[in-house]
Amino acid sequence: MSSVKTRPGAPHRTDPSPGLRVVNWPLRDDVPHAAGVMACCLATGVLTGALSASWSMGVVSAAAMTLSFWKLWVPISCEMAERGVTISVWRRRRFIAWHDIDHLEWTGRGVFFCADADRSPLSALRQLYLPWPGDREAAVHWAARHRPRVDAPGSTATWNGNELDSARVR
Repeated sequence: MSSVKTRPGAPHRTDPSPGLRVVNWPLRDDVPHAAGVMACCLATGVLTGALSASWSMGVVSAAAMTLSFWKLWVPISCEMAERGVTISVWRRRRFIAWHDIDHLEWTGRGVFFCADADRSPLSALRQLYLPWPGDREAAVHWAARHRPRVDAPGSTATWNGNELDSARVR
């Protein structure tokens, strides 16, 4: 038993604060967009089958196109927490620590987590895009709370000298 007394209901200092979680599932949340993508996949399959005179080729083409848009059909959850960002797809989880994120780039529909400060064509391979249908201001506020952890001594990441409230928007 512990000899440290705490008030009932008082949070422990070691307890992490609750994270910010967003679930993105376009098949449920943006039905017209998902239906349009599915219609394009089917139209591509029909066109491929007609041009190749092989309906099996059309079915394979439509199936390949449908599978390539897998992020539309499965729910993807993103959780910003004390230690970093966790992306979950089905039972797979990917964790990205705050010190691995150089800067955030907000778009009209989501956020890029960028690992490199440079703008070379290959730097896009080290970016992660997450559609963010939720409250952008809450996400910016949450990331700003963790800025001291990113700028800590020994950390290789910076926020390019900008506050997150004025993060670059594409």
